[in-house]
Amino acid sequence: MPDTDATTDNEDFLAFGVLAELGLAALTFLFAWIFGGRPLAAWTNDWRDPLVALTRVGIGLIATIPMLVFYSFLERLPVAPIEAIRIAVEDHLIRRLANARLTGIAALALAAGFAEEMLFRGWLQPRGINFVGYPW
Repeated sequence: MPDTDATTDNEDFLAFGVLAELGLAALTFLFAWIFGGRPLAAWTNDWRDPLVALTRVGIGLIATIPMLVFYSFLERLPVAPIEAIRIAVEDHLIRRLANARLTGIAALALAAGFAEEMLFRGWLQPRGINFVGYPW
């Protein structure tokens, strides 16, 4: 039986994470309102055609494989900064997620994906393209 204090801490951690990510999404809309832009413009085009959307999701999932392989390689290197990162992840993140509910982890992952994509791909990337010119 899981420790109730630990479970409450895990739920608080996940709730804070979801709220922080949704705050990032709100901040993106604030930036768009102040500086211009439409953070969801690229998404509405991507999701109109289900085949295009499914293809892009598939490509995104496949693209994670090299990053996971590289991370797995880096994790085994006896380099102090990498070891410090591994210890921090184990001590702070994995400990908090070990007994967490799958729904909370999924909510955090979805909120993070949504908010960060909206900020970077939806708002910052178009600004960068306009700054440096297209195509680069």
